[in-house]
Amino acid sequence: MSVVNLNKHKITLGNKDKIFFPKDKRTKSNLITKGDLIKYYQKIAPTLLPFLKDRAISMQRFPDGIRGKSFYEKNAPDYFPKWIKTIKVKRKINGSYNCVVCQNKATLIYIANQGCITPHVWLSKINNLNYPDKIVFDLDLEKNNKENFKLACKTAKTLKQITKSIGLKAFVMTTGSKGLHIYVPIKSENTFDKVRSF
Repeated sequence: MSVVNLNKHKITLGNKDKIFFPKDKRTKSNLITKGDLIKYYQKIAPTLLPFLKDRAISMQRFPDGIRGKSFYEKNAPDYFPKWIKTIKVKRKINGSYNCVVCQNKATLIYIANQGCITPHVWLSKINNLNYPDKIVFDLDLEKNNKENFKLACKTAKTLKQITKSIGLKAFVMTTGSKGLHIYVPIKSENTFDKVRSF
């Protein structure tokens, strides 16, 4: 165990030697530990945080690494420290939950220490939670091969032309898994249902 001080908060880091990404003979990648993941997030925090700021996140947690069982966690557990910002989100049916808002490096490192490899960011900001400010077209590949990826690229280019023709700008991003995301910034004035139908 070790302790880091970030944003005036002490974070105890545990199991830093736990293997999160094992060696892979096929890709010849080296193993990556939980400690390596935390160092990586510390390094990229200045680049990453502007994309997380003022947005709720759902945490995809891998407590035993990428090959172990994973789960999505929308609700901030009771044991999370009080200094981590959360926002109350109403459920469609009964009640609410408290979603993490990753505002600083301390929060990013804390959730990485909890095995959150992938923070899934909401498409809306917390000041207008039910009105997204971007659209995402998710192009997943049925099979991860060269031909399918070429098709995804062709589809992305077509989507870019369609959005451009109606006065919108599109940006492509790899998903980190097996496809592409097309991001289209919009004004935050329509509900999720209306944007989804578009």
